Amino acid sequence: RNRFTTAMQREPVELMKYIIKTDKPWTDMIAAKYTVVNGLQAQYLAARVTGTFASADPINTPASDTEFLPAVLPNQRLTGDREHAGVISTHAWLQRFPTTPTNRNRHRVYIMAKQFLATDVAALAARPIDDGSSFKIPTVESPNCNVCHTTIDPMAAAWQNWQENNRYLPFRTASGKDHALPAVYRANNYPK
Repeated sequence: RNRFTTAMQREPVELMKYIIKTDKPWTDMIAAKYTVVNGLQAQYLAARVTGTFASADPINTPASDTEFLPAVLPNQRLTGDREHAGVISTHAWLQRFPTTPTNRNRHRVYIMAKQFLATDVAALAARPIDDGSSFKIPTVESPNCNVCHTTIDPMAAAWQNWQENNRYLPFRTASGKDHALPAVYRANNYPK
C-alpha cells in the first residue's frame, strides 16, 4: 500500500519529467492524453503501458518503483479509456486541490489558471459580500458574480467526470448513464 501511495504521489512529477526528457510539447503538462505509471501502478490500475519496463522480473514481479512509462488507464466501468489531461487529471493533483458539491471544481480552475496560465481568475472582478439583491442563482443572474463565473464555470466542466473523492464516473443512473454529479444536482427541484 505504501509503495502504491508513493507512486501515485510521484505521478505528476514523473509525468513532467517524461515530457521534458522525451521532448514532448510543453502543452502536454495539462493536455496529455496519457499519464505515466510504474510497474506496481500498471498492475493495480490495469494500465495499457507503452513500452516495456526494463527492470521487470520475468516471474510476474512488478518493475522498479522508480521506472515510469507512458500509459493510458482504462475506464473501470465502461469500455474505453479514462479521460486524461496531463498533470491536472492525476490523482495526486486532484487530491491536493479538492472540490465540494457547492464549489464544483471552481477551486481547481483557480489553481490550474494560477499554476499553468499565470492568471488569477479570482481577480477578474471584485467579489461582493452582499449586494442586497435577491437573485435565485447569483452566479448566473447577478452581474457582480457572473463576471468571474462566465470564465470559471466552463473550465470547471473539464472535471465534471470526477467526484469529490477523485473517482472517475463513479455513479450509474437507472438508465445506465455514468456520471459524477451529486444527487442534489440531478433532483427535479434543482433550479436549472
